[in-house]
Amino acid sequence: MKKLFFTAIFASLCFQLIAQKTDSGPIKLPECPTGDATDIQFQYSGRCDGGNFRNYDDLFVLRLFLEVPIYNFTFEDTSPDKSSTAVAGKDIDFEPNVSSNIGLGLSYKGYGISGSLPLPNTNKDTRIYGDTNYFDFQFYFVSRHWGADFFYQNYSGFYLKEPGNFDASFTEGQVHPQYNDLRIFNIGVGGFYNFNEKYSANAAFSQGERQLTSAGSFVLDSSVSFTRISNNENIVPASQISLYPDLADYRGGEYVLWVLRPGYGYNFVYRRMTVGGIFSLGPNLQHQLNRTVSGSNRRTRMEISARIRFSAWFEFQDHFFGGMLLVDVNRIAIQEFALESRTSTIQFFYGTMFDGW
Repeated sequence: MKKLFFTAIFASLCFQLIAQKTDSGPIKLPECPTGDATDIQFQYSGRCDGGNFRNYDDLFVLRLFLEVPIYNFTFEDTSPDKSSTAVAGKDIDFEPNVSSNIGLGLSYKGYGISGSLPLPNTNKDTRIYGDTNYFDFQFYFVSRHWGADFFYQNYSGFYLKEPGNFDASFTEGQVHPQYNDLRIFNIGVGGFYNFNEKYSANAAFSQGERQLTSAGSFVLDSSVSFTRISNNENIVPASQISLYPDLADYRGGEYVLWVLRPGYGYNFVYRRMTVGGIFSLGPNLQHQLNRTVSGSNRRTRMEISARIRFSAWFEFQDHFFGGMLLVDVNRIAIQEFALESRTSTIQFFYGTMFDGW
């Protein structure tokens, strides 16, 4: 009898819940949903903004990060593109010997300041790879619909990355050929704009807000930069000199680059996780001043430039953590060879949000 009584009560309660759901329509999601109906929004920081976002403008955001800057460039033989009888030389890669950085940043209402210091003993053995003097400053601001960046890079001293490709007797652990007089200076500004009201680049790359449902947008990206290369010696390995006669005589140059890259960005959102990416590709208009042992020449060319941005991060009630990868690739064609430069940054970060002191 007791079992029958409790069964009747349980059935009655279920019937009432079903009837209530039928009368009131579908269960409403929270005012500021994350895409998961079981998420309760007061467990998260920030406030609803624009229907598809929760921003942290009213909170202080303290951010600790570990940053690995990567800058390298490659000389590529382009003579086969101009003569079917030409034999292609091997790609010649150079890298600086640089350290990883650790930094701290603080932001409020979309504005912030940060600084970083090199971590000791994170560069390669200077006895094998030489020593690089460098100053690398990069600043970027990302809002929901647009972003801007500025960079200043000055590197002096590089080593040959794969000497075994040019000298069969080379073994790992031997001293890499080093070019202390090889210097590269870069300075430039850029910006981008996205066109979808439901997409936020800020949510992917600055963590200044949270995009609540997956969405993407077409992106237009542009930049202007100046690059100066100087070297006082031949940088071509001995086995490649006959294939790189123009590069053997090359003593640097100055290059003004204007880039316009259309692209697409997308943020995939699942519960506490956001995975975002932007890829853009477009023309790179260049004004060149090239210097050789016999003089200098000026020319204007059009090449291709690419930019990749990728991030993945996880949000909790008042903190977040994740990582980012930023890559810029530019190509400069010079006579019978081309210079391809790659500027990359890998960053791991942890952030916490609070109302103030």
